[in-house]
Amino acid sequence: MTFTETFILEPLAPFDFDLTAQIFSSGDKQIRAYSNGELHQVLRINGNPILIKLTSLGTIEQPKLKVELESNNAITSQDKQNAKELIRFIFNLDFNLCSFYKDLEDDPTIHQITQKLYGLKNPTTPTVFESLVDSIVEQ
Repeated sequence: MTFTETFILEPLAPFDFDLTAQIFSSGDKQIRAYSNGELHQVLRINGNPILIKLTSLGTIEQPKLKVELESNNAITSQDKQNAKELIRFIFNLDFNLCSFYKDLEDDPTIHQITQKLYGLKNPTTPTVFESLVDSIVEQ
């Protein structure tokens, strides 16, 4: 039996989900993959592996993410809360890019680059161990 929970997250704007998630378009598809506008990632939440599916419902200026959790075990309210916090952390959803863009608007070269990458929030790994493994694998 599969248990599911769905909820909406609203990141701080600007946030370009597609640009951010493209980082995961290659790699081990059993752990994390991005295709057709949907990111799939297995995360350990409260000791249980939970498949997380993220899709964008909003725009760069009014971002909304639909989050679906899937597990073979019942998903508790604490699991759901921890998943929200972990997703917000991994995708830096609370990071405010506005002051960064404001500081760079007078530099034409950097401004041009930031316009191409507008709304990109660099994802992070949920644990130090995963960060270490990612850095070794990416070398």
